[in-house]
Amino acid sequence: MAFRQLTDKTRTGFDSLRSGTSAMSDFIKRVMPSNFHIKKLGPEGLIALKKELVAARPIFEEAGFDLAAVQLEMTLSPRMLAYFHITDHFDREAAEAIHKANKDSPILNTAFSALIRTASWEAAAEEQEMPMQTITIDVSLTPGVHLTFQDDPPDGEEPDLI
Repeated sequence: MAFRQLTDKTRTGFDSLRSGTSAMSDFIKRVMPSNFHIKKLGPEGLIALKKELVAARPIFEEAGFDLAAVQLEMTLSPRMLAYFHITDHFDREAAEAIHKANKDSPILNTAFSALIRTASWEAAAEEQEMPMQTITIDVSLTPGVHLTFQDDPPDGEEPDLI
């Protein structure tokens, strides 16, 4: 289907997503420490980042986020993917206060900056047909934030991390 054949609503949504994705990528690059470079990390550095995130699980939970999983990729382009869910008790003001208290850690500062900003996106929050389930923070040569939208899981089950 050609772009011109899409409805106005779909075209507007696509333009919004495209501009939001670019803005989020620029945002992530700004909040990462200036001397940070993923190539310097190697396996030991990625494991250290993972340990720091896992140790901060109670802090994320207090702020209204659930660290569901961490994926490490040890390839030519090392990468860490941290998967988060927004909990029912997310409160932007409380999350910002917790973020402020943890600004000294580059990875926590980056994670909270991305999570709070993304959790506050009205367009994502208003999605009813297929709600946002997962926020993925991608720490790699081209850092980014990915949103996963999927149907709500059956009662008592956790969402997939697609």
